[in-house]
Amino acid sequence: MAGESPAINILAAIDRERDETYVHSKIIYFLLDRSCGEDGEANFLRLFLREIQVPERYIPCPWRVCREQVFDEGRIDFVIESENFCVAIEMKIDAEDGTRQLERYDMFCRKKGKGYRIYYLTPGGRRPDRQSAGRMDRRKLRCISFQREIRNWLQRCMDTVDTDSYRYSFLKQYDGAVRHMAESDGGMTNVKDLLTSTDMAKAALLIRKGFDKKMEEVTEDLFRNVGGILERKSRMETCIYSNCVDVFIDRIKYGKQTYSLVFELAIDGSLYACFGFVEQSEERFIPLSDAEKMFPHFFNTWMERIRALNLPKLRHGNCTAWYYLENTRGDKLNFKENSDSVLELIDEMDMQSRYIAAGILDKALKPLRQYALRKQAADGS
Repeated sequence: MAGESPAINILAAIDRERDETYVHSKIIYFLLDRSCGEDGEANFLRLFLREIQVPERYIPCPWRVCREQVFDEGRIDFVIESENFCVAIEMKIDAEDGTRQLERYDMFCRKKGKGYRIYYLTPGGRRPDRQSAGRMDRRKLRCISFQREIRNWLQRCMDTVDTDSYRYSFLKQYDGAVRHMAESDGGMTNVKDLLTSTDMAKAALLIRKGFDKKMEEVTEDLFRNVGGILERKSRMETCIYSNCVDVFIDRIKYGKQTYSLVFELAIDGSLYACFGFVEQSEERFIPLSDAEKMFPHFFNTWMERIRALNLPKLRHGNCTAWYYLENTRGDKLNFKENSDSVLELIDEMDMQSRYIAAGILDKALKPLRQYALRKQAADGS
């Protein structure tokens, strides 16, 4: 009925109206990636490009839609690209802006050497934070909203399909969810303004303590799950702790001491993996320069093999060679700031653990184990 409240929609029923990653991003991509009109001029993608005012001369060309486009400096929610024009869209509902986020997207688009625009999509059309825009070309930035552009686009899509069709019902439901979300949006709630009494402050403190405890459990579960997979599938000596996982690759005696080449999975702000050398009776990595002086052949042989793995952005510190690990969406897991990728582990622990472990096994441990096995066979002969 025309008079029904937009609050009566499926997303509201399952409490997902403000879920930008798992709901809005997927629904918009679903619609953009399909031509649902009977003629090529009326498909949903072209209607969208016209709504956000992409120059008309580019619209008739073939376009490619990519959701969660990963590049060296991050991940863009949507990249819609033709031979001569690129559209980058960053969607923000409740999440905060990342540092230099839009500036990095601007650099990504400029490198393509074609026309481009960057769109900042929010419920009401607010402007991005200054620190996000940084030094980007502001002439390329457009602020769009769910309230205006997305709802206008959905209405134009509904105008192209049969009102008795499933497509129409789908669009109508989503339009209701967008309308209710946008109408009820008043910007992000400042949580401190909710703490208006001693009892509420005490309740908030209990929640914070519970959250901290929960994130400790998430961290321990991640190391236990990934460590267990590495131990089973690498068939290498593995030690699993609450805050790290150590896999022993090879050993060498130097004087009266035994030193081990160790692969370690740990957290220093974000989840990372590293290679280093540990004296058997100690728990700390020794400086790489010390290892090179004490056992140069062993050191250089293994460091050359590690470099040959071509691991993503492998860096060399004082004591280790290390690199960050990412989840299935190409995001680093920032435990210091409890990023979305970390919070999502609560629901996705098994899937993300398997993905991280598989990457470590395929890209690092299995190749290195082959070297170790050949060395053992040579020593035995």
